Amino acid sequence: MAMSQTDHSQARHPWLELFLANPEAETDRLLTGRARIAPYESADAPDAAWLVFGGLTADDVALGTLDAALLKWLKTGRTDGVPALEPLPLARWIRTVSDAFEIIGRLALPECAADLRREFNLWNSWAARLAHSDQRDGRKAFYRTLALTQRLVAGNVKDPFALQSFWLQMCQQAGSELPAQYLSVGLLGLRMLPEQEGLPADRPWLAGLASWAASQNPTKEEFSQQWWALKGLFPRLQSYWSRSISETLKGRFARTMSGELKAWWAEDAGVQDGTIPAKPATRPAGVPNLLPLEAVNSVLDNMRQGQPLGKVRNEINQVIDNFRQYARATCDSHFLVTTACNLGMALIKAEDEPVDRGEFAAELAREALDWQPTDFYVWELWREALARQGAFDAAEEVGWETIRRFPENLHSRTALAELLSRLPGREPDAERLLRETAKRFPNNAYSWTQLGGLLARLPGRKPDAERLLRETAKRFPKDAYPRNQLIELLIAQDRSDEAAAIVDSVFAQGIADAAAFDLRARLFSSAGDPEAARKILQDGMVEYPKNVIIQVHLAMLDEGRVLPLKAEVYRAETELPRALAAANRQAGKADSGPVRRGGRLRRLLTELSDREGDEKWRAAALDEVQETLAHDPNFAYADYVNRELHGARDAPAPGTFAIAFAEAVKRKEPDRFAELEKSSPGHVPMIDMARVVLFQDEEAGDRTVAWLDSTPGGEPRAVQALRGFLDLRMRSVQSERANFVELVAANDNIELDLIESALAEFALPLAA
Repeated sequence: MAMSQTDHSQARHPWLELFLANPEAETDRLLTGRARIAPYESADAPDAAWLVFGGLTADDVALGTLDAALLKWLKTGRTDGVPALEPLPLARWIRTVSDAFEIIGRLALPECAADLRREFNLWNSWAARLAHSDQRDGRKAFYRTLALTQRLVAGNVKDPFALQSFWLQMCQQAGSELPAQYLSVGLLGLRMLPEQEGLPADRPWLAGLASWAASQNPTKEEFSQQWWALKGLFPRLQSYWSRSISETLKGRFARTMSGELKAWWAEDAGVQDGTIPAKPATRPAGVPNLLPLEAVNSVLDNMRQGQPLGKVRNEINQVIDNFRQYARATCDSHFLVTTACNLGMALIKAEDEPVDRGEFAAELAREALDWQPTDFYVWELWREALARQGAFDAAEEVGWETIRRFPENLHSRTALAELLSRLPGREPDAERLLRETAKRFPNNAYSWTQLGGLLARLPGRKPDAERLLRETAKRFPKDAYPRNQLIELLIAQDRSDEAAAIVDSVFAQGIADAAAFDLRARLFSSAGDPEAARKILQDGMVEYPKNVIIQVHLAMLDEGRVLPLKAEVYRAETELPRALAAANRQAGKADSGPVRRGGRLRRLLTELSDREGDEKWRAAALDEVQETLAHDPNFAYADYVNRELHGARDAPAPGTFAIAFAEAVKRKEPDRFAELEKSSPGHVPMIDMARVVLFQDEEAGDRTVAWLDSTPGGEPRAVQALRGFLDLRMRSVQSERANFVELVAANDNIELDLIESALAEFALPLAA
């Protein structure tokens, strides 16, 4: 019979003397089953540790020594990476690491728990490679320990609730991006959050259960098993559950649950026709009333009126704090994230205090990303906020990271190219990115036109720019944007007659936009006809009453002034503030952290195909990758880029689906895809698409067509990204899908789409 805690607290096990004499060696023996702990030699390491250490007081020297020795053992393993072992020895090694994590949670070891939380990204990078199988999953063990020790470290971290959004995301992804069994870990994490005064302890996990049901659409039987198991842990009256479930069903996650599940849950909890028989539904204790929309609009109005940052900072903090408390209480972060984006963008639009405004907006972006790391607009805010404060290196890296996470989004690429084009000496990088973007999205005029505008500003490239803009205008006859840019270029070269002829054709074709009205007015004003210019701008105000440029130029004419003919970009060299640029190398690096490193790697991988044979570039790139690996030897993405730079063809180290899939596409080996199909069934659409691209597999093509025609739901991030790419490519040829394999073979970009879709699965956690 197992010894009770009271029994073994009265008599210290004799092995403890051996342990204290040589803690590091004995810790290793404990974990590997070689410690002489009679009669517990056959017990698993966590059980043996509990039997020996579990009854000790918190200040016992043996417990503190185990805490330090176990942390050192784990850090050594993390630094060494994952050993190259055969499957069975590797599984045993992962079991040993998992036991070490379990001991931390069971014995509540404070030093270990604090380090796991403090160095979350490093530990998580290593743990990602320990997901060997359902039975041997070191990553899951790591997450369980994080969940169990949240209250233990609550007093030693800046935000004890920072992992709440991480657990919610885990619940949503359990069964798609993550294995289905991770639902129990996500729910455990939500249950073990530090208690909040006045807020029922069940509220977070109810939201987690609803988010899982909404994203994974389980059967009624699967859902009921989870609900009843958790309900049993919280003895409550039926009337209590009626009110709680009624509130949960009104939340953001539950709104997208299937009607059948919502009806069953409401019935099981005693909610009838949206009412609660026991007593009227009331707002749960601890859930604040949301500030009205007028409060947010008032802050925005104050910023638009030019109030200095010092006067609006407190107002912004009050609004955000209200939405923050609401998000923690209800797990509904929509109001927090949306408001943070709106206020953040308004902050950086003002001309004064650029550094302070940029830093404040970046803080808002980081908090929003903790809650919704897949929100594209928050990443946009973060990049722009960093650029506003002069942290251009960090802004660039966030830009590359945004592309990697949202590869199907055109704007993320063109926005980064715009940033690069304004950095001294980075015009070639901007050009390279725009050419890649234009090739990837050949049916979109914007990137082609932006490339023409960039070339027009480079020394000696105006003829190239004119040729490209004319070709683009011809290719997109109903789009005024390329014509407007061509007109600006012609004006800059004192070819106003040619420019005027093109403006006339834009109006004749009925495709004039606000910029075309302004261009025509500038040409009339420069030619000495202010009345004609005024008439054009007045017509433009009818079509575009909120256009600021038209308003300003009308005011200039009313003052008797001549409108500037050349665009500002052609009138003088536009330079970035040198004071900010000088601080660029330091500013923002700590801000972007692991995202900065991931962004740099994304940039190197993008440039690799264009830099073949450039040994100087390759050497610099390898140095950069080695620097990243020195910081985190287990960063699988860095390891992948390192092998690509070396041209290595060896098998990938243990890692995520993304790495294995990218390797399989690069190597074009059919057996690798068969293995991936077994280990990652949620990614079958990607695997089928790879077979179509690489092997012209018609059966895989038929399955892919059926998948593209299906309604998306619960797909992994990488699969969503591929769907976005293919929708862009195939949008105009829906009726021709019978020839899908031939269509794919005729498109040179899709193999790159596969690689970039796989890399989109890397979602660096921001929660800690």
